[in-house]
Amino acid sequence: ITVVDEEGRPASAAAPAPSAAGARIDGSAIKPMTLVYGVTYQGNPVAENTMVVSRASEAGKDLVKVSSATSGMMNATNQLIFEAKSFTPVSMKMEMQAGAQTMTLDLAHANGKITGIRKARPC
Repeated sequence: ITVVDEEGRPASAAAPAPSAAGARIDGSAIKPMTLVYGVTYQGNPVAENTMVVSRASEAGKDLVKVSSATSGMMNATNQLIFEAKSFTPVSMKMEMQAGAQTMTLDLAHANGKITGIRKARPC
């Protein structure tokens, strides 16, 4: 076994592990946009997904809202809201249907806790 460092250079197994640096992620530069994706399986179109990224300000917080809708062999809608500067989650909602199977999810983040409801109906 050859031990290498994060740059791929040979290193001793006894060498100290690199220390973690605090990652600073800032989403305040995220711009509103609409993206459309086609989903194929074995070359055949099976669904289309449209994603809309928007910005909002609520209760003095700069927010990013990402909504998506998928239609085709399965149908789904999703909405994710997070604080732009810190990427702190605010809420997430999802509804999905494929044949007779359905699922909904509604989550919210506040005071360091995530609460919500998930409902599913199997076939």
